[in-house]
Amino acid sequence: MSEHAVADPYRRYRRELTAARVPLTAQAVSAVTLLYALAQWASVPERFRTEWLPNALQITVPLFAWLLVRWRPPARPELLVLAAELAYTTVLTARLHIPATVTERVALYLAIKMMATALFVPWGLGVQGVSAIITLALYAVMMVTSGRAGPAAAEFMQQGLGPLIAALLSVAGAAGADRVRRSAFDRERELAETGAHMRSLLESVPDGLFVVEDGRLVFSNAPLAGILGYDDPAAVVGRQLSDLVDPADQAAVREYLAGVDATYRASKRL
Repeated sequence: MSEHAVADPYRRYRRELTAARVPLTAQAVSAVTLLYALAQWASVPERFRTEWLPNALQITVPLFAWLLVRWRPPARPELLVLAAELAYTTVLTARLHIPATVTERVALYLAIKMMATALFVPWGLGVQGVSAIITLALYAVMMVTSGRAGPAAAEFMQQGLGPLIAALLSVAGAAGADRVRRSAFDRERELAETGAHMRSLLESVPDGLFVVEDGRLVFSNAPLAGILGYDDPAAVVGRQLSDLVDPADQAAVREYLAGVDATYRASKRL
């Protein structure tokens, strides 16, 4: 199977998965930010009054992205999530212009944010890399423009090393998670293709064939349905096999099926 043949279905699957994650991710981010704002209001009311605008923006940005996905689902949901995530990051780093903001706290939040997007947003290595680079760039710009960037090596290590390490780990984590997702997607696709091929073969056989699980028919081809007096195989699927035979033979059929099931289970243990 060629790389190109797998890539398009997988990209579509990843975009669908990203869009499906938007509601939960948006709610979680907004809820965490709201809890932070409430804790700030309860413990440091003066800071809450100073930072009410960034708090409000960080709460509403994820919810706005969620509403956009519900109202008009985008063809590229990962770009919408990236835009919302970077808007959130811009507001977060802009807090460095507020004198009462602790630099190390912003650095910690940025590190957590980058690791969280790699863990919860299935957008792949490329988009995670773009997100991490822009996050570090925004942090650097805000550090310089706010006058917080210190020239000493010790200050750089304290202020910049944490987000840098988190960015590298987030990119590596996103790459690893994407490999696992793709491997699982490929296996499921191959199983689906194999199942469709087997079904096609069974349906083309002129003899009556069926598949039974726990005494219930899960597949029947057209010849078997005709033998049982049905026009459509769907009328047979889901029924107990013992109900489709003569009452005098039902005990023998149940005994036979029990023996087949026991043999199958014993073979699985070997």
